[in-house]
Amino acid sequence: MYIESLLVETISLPADIGGNLSYVRAGAPSGQKVIFLHGTPGSRNAWDEYLLEVPADLEYISLDRPAFGDSAPRRVLPLARQGEITAAFLQPDAEGRLPVLIGHSYGATLAAWMAAEYPDQIGAIFLLAGSMTNKLDRPYLIQRWGVHPPWRWLIPGGLRRANDEVVALDTELAGFEDEMHRIVAPVVVLQGRKDGLVSHKNVEVIRTNMINAAAMDITILEEAGHFLPWEHVAEVKTLLQRAVAYSRQAPKR
Repeated sequence: MYIESLLVETISLPADIGGNLSYVRAGAPSGQKVIFLHGTPGSRNAWDEYLLEVPADLEYISLDRPAFGDSAPRRVLPLARQGEITAAFLQPDAEGRLPVLIGHSYGATLAAWMAAEYPDQIGAIFLLAGSMTNKLDRPYLIQRWGVHPPWRWLIPGGLRRANDEVVALDTELAGFEDEMHRIVAPVVVLQGRKDGLVSHKNVEVIRTNMINAAAMDITILEEAGHFLPWEHVAEVKTLLQRAVAYSRQAPKR
């Protein structure tokens, strides 16, 4: 499903990267922001169904993460650099309500990372099937081969960049468990027990290490797999509204 009526907007990426980051938005421009972060591979269109119906007091913003969709560059950026770029959207609304981040898969990892790096700028995070540690969901050997010539040139561009992200994340998540105590925003989690790509054991990593979160709300769907945003729309919409509510109940920071 693609929403052709939404204007594609851009912001400039830092000079050392070049080009633009693309995004779309729907809802009330003055409303509390909900920022949607897609997985890998993916694009802003992953969340189109959600942007079709936006609650009256919210603005939904869906990004093409750097290197995906219409966003530059054509190489992947480190997790921390992506967080730095995405932080440009962390603006409170007129009432001072902080943005809510919702991310799926790699997008959930990015959302959690940002909540640790920018604890005073995020109202709540909603994590769908995200890897939180390099002790789980390790890249396969064939994926590691795929970052080196000549094998990488056999992989189409979008999938090549996705593979680069997956392999790099194994290193980038080292020690992240020790940083999770910095997350003070409410945390909502949705995970499928039968997820073949991201282990449901990540839930325990979240529960054990995000000890300062203002709220912890975890749902495990026993028969669900990895593709929660498309296969469990009703549950995602319900929990997203719960995340927004948590963000408004949390103490002002």
